[in-house]
Amino acid sequence: AAVAGGMSVLERLRARDEARVAARQQQRRQEEAAEPACTVAGFHERFGKLRAAVEQAIEGKSFAEGTTTLQEMRSLLTNSCAVLTTRDMRQTQEIIEKLHEKMCADNTTKKAFSFTRKSATPPVANTPSPTAVPQLIASPVCVGNEPETRRGYFNLSDCTLVKGVDEGESNVARYDFALDQLSGCTVCITQTFTALRLTNLTRCRVVCAPVDGSVYLEHCTECVLCLAARQIRMHHMVACDVLLFAKTNPIIENCTQLTFGPYCFDYDGKKAAFELCGFLEAENKWSCVEDFSWLHGTASPNWRARTDTPPAITAATAASLTLMSRQ
Repeated sequence: AAVAGGMSVLERLRARDEARVAARQQQRRQEEAAEPACTVAGFHERFGKLRAAVEQAIEGKSFAEGTTTLQEMRSLLTNSCAVLTTRDMRQTQEIIEKLHEKMCADNTTKKAFSFTRKSATPPVANTPSPTAVPQLIASPVCVGNEPETRRGYFNLSDCTLVKGVDEGESNVARYDFALDQLSGCTVCITQTFTALRLTNLTRCRVVCAPVDGSVYLEHCTECVLCLAARQIRMHHMVACDVLLFAKTNPIIENCTQLTFGPYCFDYDGKKAAFELCGFLEAENKWSCVEDFSWLHGTASPNWRARTDTPPAITAATAASLTLMSRQ
């Protein structure tokens, strides 16, 4: 019994050491994925290693490990959008989705059918389902009869949405862009549009390149928004943090619990985009908010200005933005 007990102790110690090594390796991969790749080659090198790890996890039926690594792949892709073309992002996303689908299929079919009567008590699930992996979408959807003039993201939840400059497009896309019916999404846009429309957003984080025209927002709740435009109008907004560059005075109507601060999205091409739009950061009117629902002579109770300087936001940090009231 002592020998058996001794072997049991050794096995437990060995298992603990293996778990510790695996945890360190996973932490190292997560740290690497959290850092944006400096070059396209660096991105593909990291992505290839993670892809091989997922394929190995699928083959070994290690679905929990595969799910975690898929999340790391998505994080790496999101954080590296500044150095990738839209084509690279689309192709890489297709690879991730195929791995995700294969993992879901294997996880669904791994249980063998049995005629044996089993206990009605359901088993305790310790392995996270692969379907819980947040979705990353690089390509927007075209809507309406004129898809070349209006594009956007619609009816999505818990996604990371990345929109860069498409091949063949100029730095200023001559069409409007829209975000509608999004919940729990992170949106990173480095393309400049003629107009931007944000409607029915809940608990979203949106960072966007300058808009060479107007931004219209309506029915957004508990969102963090970093926007730059010539004209900005907001209607029926509740509990949102808005970081702005505004060429003219921002206008709000039927809004409440809004916090305003200066625009702080930092990405490659920002300086050129500001010059193309004719924006000067020294002429930012982010704090000159006009509340059309408050016509009294006193300050509006529906919004307030930040007293601190918000830190720079990058594609890598957009997903971690939180409301000031929750910090």
